[in-house]
Amino acid sequence: MDHAYRLALEWGVQFQELFDPLATLIAVDASADPDRASYAGIIAHFRDGEMKISTIGQVTRILTGPAYPELWAINCAIRHVRRDRRFPARKIVFTDCQQALAREMRADEEIRWVSRKTPIIRRLHQEANRMRKALSPALTITCQQVRRA
Repeated sequence: MDHAYRLALEWGVQFQELFDPLATLIAVDASADPDRASYAGIIAHFRDGEMKISTIGQVTRILTGPAYPELWAINCAIRHVRRDRRFPARKIVFTDCQQALAREMRADEEIRWVSRKTPIIRRLHQEANRMRKALSPALTITCQQVRRA
């Protein structure tokens, strides 16, 4: 995630001026195939006048694949940030997933749609895709293997 991390530093500075500096900003994107799905994300938050950047990512082995991998990714990213008490309570999520706009959010959460052409989203999609492909197919349980068992 080195390239995504460098891009996130630029991204964080740009967005700090546009949004509440006390918010946690999350950019997230996902990639999926019938056997595996993955997401990659960048979290930026501001504390003591400094911007803190962290990266998140996950690959999951799934039997059928999520109907909307981007929505699955957003849910994973939000759960990740909710669990970590270091992050400010207010969260703004940036994604190109249209389905996410209808997601029920808490009062302190917000989802903003951004174009897939946005450099940070494009880079995160590439990173999620790379992570998904890097997972060994031998570790993946497919639908056919389950039926045979």
